Amino acid sequence: MKSYKFRLYPNKKQENKLNNILNLAKFTYNKQFEGFACR
Repeated sequence: MKSYKFRLYPNKKQENKLNNILNLAKFTYNKQFEGFACR
């Protein structure tokens, strides 16, 4: 059980990291798109 928890924990951390990167990428993409649309 302990080893299972240990294995599960870093995956959750990685998942959060990945989600943050994805959100940031989406945000920057939208900002760029808005900039292009304004011109």
